[in-house]
Amino acid sequence: MTMSVAEINQLVVKLKQKYSEYSEKNPTWFNRQAFEERLLMAVRNRMNMEAFILAEVSNFEKVRERYEKKKGEKPFAQQVDRIIEEMTARIMKYPEIRFHPKAGMEISRFYGAISLFALDYFPVLYIIAVEKPQKDRLVAFEAEMAPL
Repeated sequence: MTMSVAEINQLVVKLKQKYSEYSEKNPTWFNRQAFEERLLMAVRNRMNMEAFILAEVSNFEKVRERYEKKKGEKPFAQQVDRIIEEMTARIMKYPEIRFHPKAGMEISRFYGAISLFALDYFPVLYIIAVEKPQKDRLVAFEAEMAPL
C-alpha cells in the first residue's frame, strides 16, 4: 500500500502547517527551518519520500507529546509554594507561644508544641510506663530537662 505523490505532498503541507503552528509556541522544540532542510536533503538524495514523511510524522508526534506533557507539568515555583502551604498548615495545629519578638512563626509553634508535650503528654508517660527501667529513664530525662 504505497502512497501517491499527491498524498505525500498533502502530508508535507500538513507537516509544514503543524511546524508553523507549534513553532510559534516553542521555536526550539519545533524548528520549521530544520524540517525544511531535512525535506530538501531527502529530495536531493532521492530518498524514499513515503518512508521519510512517515518518519517525520512519527517524530513530530513524539516531540509534540513530550512538549504537551512538559507544558502540562506545574512549574517548580508552584510546587515549592504548594509544599510550603502544606507544611504551614501542619504547623498551625500547634499552639503558638511568642517568647521573643524576632522569633518566627515556625519557632513559636515549635516552642508551643514542646510546651504542649511537656505539660500535657509527658505526665501521661509515667502512667503508661509500667516497668522500672522505663520509669527510671523518664525520671532521668526529667532531671536533665529541669535545669533548662
